[in-house]
Amino acid sequence: PRPEIGSLRFLGFPSVPPRGENGIPFSPRAGSKVRRDLQAYLPASAAIRQQAHGPDAATHEACTRTAGSFAGIVRAGELAPAVHPSIMLMANMVVTPLNAGHIVDTLRLCAGLGVRQMLLSNPSPEGRAGDRYRALVLPFRLWKGIAGEAARTADELGVTLRFFGLPACVLGGARTRSNDLFFDPRITVERALLGGGRVGLSTIITRYPRRGRRKVRACDGCTYNDLCGGIFRDHVKIYKDQDIEPVREEG
Repeated sequence: PRPEIGSLRFLGFPSVPPRGENGIPFSPRAGSKVRRDLQAYLPASAAIRQQAHGPDAATHEACTRTAGSFAGIVRAGELAPAVHPSIMLMANMVVTPLNAGHIVDTLRLCAGLGVRQMLLSNPSPEGRAGDRYRALVLPFRLWKGIAGEAARTADELGVTLRFFGLPACVLGGARTRSNDLFFDPRITVERALLGGGRVGLSTIITRYPRRGRRKVRACDGCTYNDLCGGIFRDHVKIYKDQDIEPVREEG
């Protein structure tokens, strides 16, 4: 709605996620009003963030468990330029055993849709993902192979690549693409259970990329120790400090 768009613009938000992050506001059934509202909000430098969890409907929808959601991200890529010719498309892929073998193809799909920045995310143990975290999280030894190939593919495609929720040592030569190095402090407002069983809004202030994460003894002496957010606590419970090796860089 127009008041919401105006509030976002007044607060200086540089990007806006489509509702459900599946491209629906760009579809014809969303009507011209939503598109007009977005056009009124979006400056030339604004970005639209999408969720893209696979290169095809079968893979993407196995992750989202939402039928038809893959068609939405394709629609967004096709219709976003009509909303604003200079719009920046960004995409997030949460990597799990369901789609880990499809990262390169997903990068290629997103690049073809005009995505200029891609975030590969380690699942965060929160919400529904927290309930199934053991089934969703990959051991770091697999990420060590994924990171290099993904970085090479992104460079080939001209896509800026970032990694979320991973310690720097796991990323190898791609560690300078860790999202921890580009983190902006933020305020998150969430619906939560408050005291006395009441339901209300809870405010979380995040100054550093450490939410739900911790360091282990193996992190001692790492060159990136002050910059890296560490490891998700639930990951440590499952895998301990497997495959954590401190980075030693001179200078």
